[in-house]
Amino acid sequence: MNWTETWERIKVFLKNLPKTISETFIWLVASYLIPLLNIGIIYGIQKEKFQFNVTILGIVIATNACFYTSLYYLAFSNKRNRKLINTINITAFTTTVVLFAISIIEIEIKKPLFTISLYKITTLTSFGIAVILGLISKYDEVEALSRERAKEGHNTNETQIGGKKVKV
Repeated sequence: MNWTETWERIKVFLKNLPKTISETFIWLVASYLIPLLNIGIIYGIQKEKFQFNVTILGIVIATNACFYTSLYYLAFSNKRNRKLINTINITAFTTTVVLFAISIIEIEIKKPLFTISLYKITTLTSFGIAVILGLISKYDEVEALSRERAKEGHNTNETQIGGKKVKV
């Protein structure tokens, strides 16, 4: 393992962290806005009776699965070979799909197969993994854009400042 290269990658990551977080936050809001609105509607209807049950958690689980699908697409549209990230993503996706299917079965047969605490833990864990993978994915995008700008800047020998050409 080359520690100098690893340290440089960490420094680049930290330098791009604000933009990465910003990009990821926008992506997460766009992905989770509709489910949050649906949960808000259910809360508005149920008021004091509202509780985090399998139906509510199923909405989040399904959204997590959709988020993993988009991450999977991004991972494979990227030319980099990222076996660990892809494995985590596929595992998380499969888990959320299976858990959602089981929650639908529970709702239909009106009999719990798992405890609500198991659903809560797996939903939160699944969401946490989605956020981490989203950050990694957006970081790759931000880093790629930074490298593109650097390549363009490398070949530049003059620029304009205040309408005047200046040699670099």
